[in-house]
Amino acid sequence: MKARLLIVASLLGVVTFFLPYASDTSPLQAIQDGGLWRLAVPFLIPFVAMVAGGLQIQHGNLTTGQRRAVFGWAIATLLVTFSGYIPTSGAGFPSSVGEWIGYLIPLAVAILGALFFVRHRRKDESAGRLPMLALRVAYLPNACMCIYAFLTNSPNIGVYLSIVTTLLYGFDLVT
Repeated sequence: MKARLLIVASLLGVVTFFLPYASDTSPLQAIQDGGLWRLAVPFLIPFVAMVAGGLQIQHGNLTTGQRRAVFGWAIATLLVTFSGYIPTSGAGFPSSVGEWIGYLIPLAVAILGALFFVRHRRKDESAGRLPMLALRVAYLPNACMCIYAFLTNSPNIGVYLSIVTTLLYGFDLVT
């Protein structure tokens, strides 16, 4: 039952990719335009999660190659998310409380996600879930940052659907 609910969460995440998120721009448009691609790439995770979750339901477990691909996607997504933290010329630290909150949310969520991932890794019964949990850890920091940033800035339907996906992914990670 939980696995099917997470497939639905991933399906909502897939739909979110095509819907306007803020200012009538979808993650798909952000990737195509190129300016906000770092914010949009993590929204591809629900596609991977839906396919991997379907394979897990159908076959019981992912193959070694599939697990490696999922872990690789999760690691690459985290690298993309946090590549925005690398100082560039002219870029400085946040200058307001709101900017600091937006800057620290992904870090805090990633650290908490990593701690829950390690907790699950220590449990033998969680071994089959680890690839899916890695996707959750990779999705949540960026999603929380985007929800925070865009919820107060002309949010559209994509923000609200992403809240549902984020809550369900977060619940899966902590349970």
